[in-house]
Amino acid sequence: MPDIGLTPYGSNNAPLENCNRFIEEFFIESRPILWRMAFHMLDDRTLADDAVSEIWLRVLTHLPGFRKESKFTTWLYRIAMNTIIDMARAQKRTTPCPESSWKSKDPQDDPDNGCEQSLKDALVRHSLSQLPFSQRSLIIMRDIEDLSIRHIAEILEIPEGAVKSRLHRARNSLKRILQHKTRVPGKEGIGRFFISESGKLS
Repeated sequence: MPDIGLTPYGSNNAPLENCNRFIEEFFIESRPILWRMAFHMLDDRTLADDAVSEIWLRVLTHLPGFRKESKFTTWLYRIAMNTIIDMARAQKRTTPCPESSWKSKDPQDDPDNGCEQSLKDALVRHSLSQLPFSQRSLIIMRDIEDLSIRHIAEILEIPEGAVKSRLHRARNSLKRILQHKTRVPGKEGIGRFFISESGKLS
């Protein structure tokens, strides 16, 4: 996604309303990736919708503080991931059993419920839900959304080397879960599959 360089009041004395409209259009363009990030963290379509709305509210709230210290996409993804993690923590506190949401999904939400790929996707999401939030978010940003190590480092405001080491630990944690998982609660088993060092699933 192309980045933009701007202050909340526009550049070259551009009118404020033009700048705000441009930011809104950019956010709309970013919505698919924000929704996917939220869905993989929360495993709930409604919560993912709510997360995107909350992200937009936080963007508007914190926009006056954006002064080009980072790229706009980096700033946006930082707000997005912090918002999603906050919601995931709240969900964990209010959900008695972490696996209950998998059992109560509406079958109409998943028309390919009997297909192997659908089951694999469900198994990956379920396995991801077993990781700590910090590891889960790294897997989502790098291996699912394919953000670069440099971009992730900028989002998390840590060195690239730290991202690599944390990602390595996150992948190892996910490997251990996947090697012992054959089914998702409420779904039939599909056998084991694995994650490579590059994040590829097989």
